[in-house]
Amino acid sequence: MSDIAKPTKFRENLLPLGVVLAIVGAVLLFATQSGAGQTAIAKSYFFGWLFWACLTLGMTGLALLHHVVRAKWTSPLYRIWEAGGGWKMLLLIGIAFAPLAFMWGPDVWSWMKPEYAAKDSVIAGKSAYLNQGFFTLRWIIYFGGLAAVMFRLATLLRKEEEGGGKKLSDARNWFAPPMLALYVVVFNFAMTDWAMSLDSHWFSTIYGVKMMNAFGLGALAFAMMIFCSQADKEPYKGVAQGTLLRDQGHMMLALTMVWAYFGLSEYLIIWSGNLPEFNVYYLARSINGLNMLGLVNIIGSFAVPFLLLVGPYSPWMKTKAKWMVPIALWIFVFRFVDFHYVISPSLHDGAGVIPALGDLGGLLAFGGIWLASFSFFARQAPLLTESHPYVALETEAAHV
Repeated sequence: MSDIAKPTKFRENLLPLGVVLAIVGAVLLFATQSGAGQTAIAKSYFFGWLFWACLTLGMTGLALLHHVVRAKWTSPLYRIWEAGGGWKMLLLIGIAFAPLAFMWGPDVWSWMKPEYAAKDSVIAGKSAYLNQGFFTLRWIIYFGGLAAVMFRLATLLRKEEEGGGKKLSDARNWFAPPMLALYVVVFNFAMTDWAMSLDSHWFSTIYGVKMMNAFGLGALAFAMMIFCSQADKEPYKGVAQGTLLRDQGHMMLALTMVWAYFGLSEYLIIWSGNLPEFNVYYLARSINGLNMLGLVNIIGSFAVPFLLLVGPYSPWMKTKAKWMVPIALWIFVFRFVDFHYVISPSLHDGAGVIPALGDLGGLLAFGGIWLASFSFFARQAPLLTESHPYVALETEAAHV
């Protein structure tokens, strides 16, 4: 019997899954919200869009990191990040924001309503930044700028892989580091605009980097689910094992610990300050069972993956693809939990443990569109290429 590995088909299999999710999500989004008016539909649309936009930006950040660090552990995952966070996905997600920018903005962000600024001195004081025209311009700059950066890097990498030589490699490596720094600034401003401004009186200086880390972790977990679940198929056979997997596991552990650090830092600073304009964030998350959801989030997002990735069996588990799949899946699922805990109370008065059906519809609808698009974009370039100077193609012994 031949031991030649079959080619991976995850890209083809994700397309029908995406279509089904998009249909189910659209039905939930519009059927359950039809009697609730435009505001409810706008908020659920935004809820779904924001999660997948953040995941896209998380993948953009990791793709930029690959160009900067030139590490072996990032190479097998790069095409996944490029498909999910490259210039095509950035433009797609950016365009999907248009209804929010041009039609539904005041339904989602109360500060866009003229009467709020007229009677609220805090919003009036922020009007130079919080105004719809500048808000729309920033959206165009964020997605247009990042898409241009990712297009440039993708073009350089393709030419390099076709035999362009060290000159192109050096050009890419020089261009990427300042663009990664720019990306951090863009992500922080974007989270201030889209998420933190939902509570226009409240702010946190750590909010943007906390979200960036959370969705960088989500992007890594998503890529690891694919990479490790396809470990016995080409082109990943002989690659998804050993020290390469261990390095990827170390990175998941590091981002998990940073997630906990940012969350604890934000809590300690705000709660110890005991100022009403800041405490309102945690007060809104202490009712309707959200305090228990916060505890579940701490256990699921930090305690469980931390123990799995540093426990007595972790050195062995982190070299076995079959064990890394459930760990990555667990981490990814808790990105949804964490997102609901952070965003829903700011978006809906009286939000509870379970997201609204309309919000679930928005999440599934955009998830379906995102997965279908991802499956298409991932087929436009080889998952691994031997010509790439940093790719780790060495087959390691099975006992490593």
